[in-house]
Amino acid sequence: MTTAPMPAPHVPVSFLLAGGAAVFSEECVKAMIACSINPEWVGSYDALVAKKQAAMPVAAAQAPAVPGTGGAASGRKLTPEQFVSESTVGHLERDAAFHTPGGRGNHCATVVDGYTEGGAAAMMTHGASGQANTVEDDISKKESEISRDRKAAAAGTATPDAYPPNHRQEDEKKVVSTAVDSHEKHHTGQPLGDTTRKAVPAAKPGEPMVPVIDTKKGGTPSDKAKECLDNYKNALQTKDARVAAIDKAIKDQQAKAADPAEMAKHAAAVTAAQTTLTNAQGAAATAQATRDRTSGELDGLLDTTAPPGAANKALGDRITKVDARLQVENDALAARNNDVATAQRVLTDAQERDPNQQIACLQAERAALTSGSPRTMGVIPPEN
Repeated sequence: MTTAPMPAPHVPVSFLLAGGAAVFSEECVKAMIACSINPEWVGSYDALVAKKQAAMPVAAAQAPAVPGTGGAASGRKLTPEQFVSESTVGHLERDAAFHTPGGRGNHCATVVDGYTEGGAAAMMTHGASGQANTVEDDISKKESEISRDRKAAAAGTATPDAYPPNHRQEDEKKVVSTAVDSHEKHHTGQPLGDTTRKAVPAAKPGEPMVPVIDTKKGGTPSDKAKECLDNYKNALQTKDARVAAIDKAIKDQQAKAADPAEMAKHAAAVTAAQTTLTNAQGAAATAQATRDRTSGELDGLLDTTAPPGAANKALGDRITKVDARLQVENDALAARNNDVATAQRVLTDAQERDPNQQIACLQAERAALTSGSPRTMGVIPPEN
């Protein structure tokens, strides 16, 4: 590791969101490196997405990874850029716990005030869910196990989807622990690249300063690395960090609102969703009319005075056939009504994703967070 001066005991909150070695103490940096984790690959989700985008063209120009003694998935020896480009930007707090189903990236679907996907703690987790022997797959399996356990424990309660902060904290520790263990298992010996602790910039006027992330834990580097990562995640959950992330998200949405092409894209999405809803409503109305005619036909047959002999059998057969057709049409109507409900959700989501609406929702979240009365109850995420 390149030697550099110790960072200041505090860093600007925007620097905390950027992540990297300089937001951690020397002890944390040493512990993470010992566990084959480059602290430069820890930061907020938005910061790491930008790092991955920068690494991808560099990795594409490099020679393919070759077999080596390092432990990435197939035993390939990866360059740092290849590691990053093949990694998932993995949240250390599960994004799906903080919004309604299907609401990822929609600030109006957030159920915990202050949470933003871009401002959440994350790290580069090599591989993908379903790709065996990778960090991301190990984490994905752990998250699914957590979801199953939480849903089983909450089954039959008045709030079976409720996910309070203390439960989230417990489960986030498990995810962090899995991430560290998996790096040690799969990536020992892999080149980490630059782990230099960068200089800490001066804070902007009025910008909060926050403590450097440290560990008070003894024991193995693994124990220390886990505490450092958990402390970093917790630091990004504080009010100052959440407000800074919200302010950045508001600026991002303001830039979109000022871009005619971006606004045209959202308008087109709303128009397409409205068309889909209108078509679904028409199909549902047709299914309803068809079902009602058959129901009326069946009612008429049931009101018919039973004729004698063979005619009575013929009436019974006809009633049976019409009743069977009615059941099919009931199922079809239920499916069309479900299509309407789905189309309505898609339309609402498209309307909410308009940048101006996103800004309004973010501002409301900011007000709730700074007023001291934010929403804190999350949602138990589904299995991956």
